[in-house]
Amino acid sequence: MTVGDYVAYLVCQSFRVGSGRDTRALKRLRPQASTVILPAYTCPTVGRAVLEAGLTGLCLDISLDDFNIDVEKLEAALDDNVLAVIVAHMFGTPANIARFQQACRAHGAALIEDAAQACGARFDDQLVGTFGELAFLSLGRSKNLRGYKGGVLLVNAPALVEPVREEVARLPPGGWLPPTPILNQLAICALSAPRLWQYAKKVSWLHVGAEDQSFDGHPSRLPAWQAGLGLIALKRLDLCNAHRQHLARALEQRLAELPAVQVQSKVPQARSVYTRLALRLLGDSPPRGMLVSHFQAIGIDARPFYTRAMYQYDWWEPSEAQATCKNAEHLVATNLALPVYWGMSYRQLPDFADAVCTVLEAAAC
Repeated sequence: MTVGDYVAYLVCQSFRVGSGRDTRALKRLRPQASTVILPAYTCPTVGRAVLEAGLTGLCLDISLDDFNIDVEKLEAALDDNVLAVIVAHMFGTPANIARFQQACRAHGAALIEDAAQACGARFDDQLVGTFGELAFLSLGRSKNLRGYKGGVLLVNAPALVEPVREEVARLPPGGWLPPTPILNQLAICALSAPRLWQYAKKVSWLHVGAEDQSFDGHPSRLPAWQAGLGLIALKRLDLCNAHRQHLARALEQRLAELPAVQVQSKVPQARSVYTRLALRLLGDSPPRGMLVSHFQAIGIDARPFYTRAMYQYDWWEPSEAQATCKNAEHLVATNLALPVYWGMSYRQLPDFADAVCTVLEAAAC
């Protein structure tokens, strides 16, 4: 599939909705099941959507190689009470989705792909978001497919089209075009060059660098103006992703020479789109806080992503079966995400890579 295929797919089988509607539609088809399995390390909004739908969330531990759910732990946890499994393609790197698909089908659980960070990524040359019964994309301001905020729900299972359509029909329509979101998106785009990003952090209303736990308890259908922004971005998606891939792969090669860091691994079938380049600091690394301070001081927005395991947020309602996820807690403490700037030119890449490696090497000495 190409970007053109995505356009056709969005037109034919997508619903521009807020979070939580997908699991509600599933519940109507399998009322006896009530548990949704999700990664212990992922965006908190995903967990809040599960709770908002009135379902029970069960967090599973992750692999410290690719930062996605450990598929062996998933296979052990699946039973008749599992309604759905949410698999996140973390930081734009596809999970080994074929194994998850096989495990879910064997137990009758629906597979939901969190492709919010991975629009345009592929597994076995097939677009992520087209493997599960359902998938969702994000139109967030920092994602590959930008539309300020909101998202798109993809429906792959024919039996779910009408239930999802009915859920969407219950949502109120979106509002008129306000100036603030447009200014916000334009500012983020304009300041996404490395030499300017430090100034974006000084603009308080951009909320750059803040962990977002917000959840819209009163979602609406995406307004036409916002969908239009997404369609404009969709036309540039391949170009944007190719640019990020070039930058990230070059940076990965440089980081492979450093013994104190491990870059998020990729399975051979995966083609990543690199919303960010994620790594974890190994035992001999300096304190992460010191590294972050050094990076921020030179205008590189390197920082940890997701500061708690999902079940550690104070709003989480734990399942009785919830166990401690040691790998997820370890990654929370050691992860570092490097920016892959859309605004960075190829000429700037060597200097950027030098700066990143210099900070990591100097701090380790």
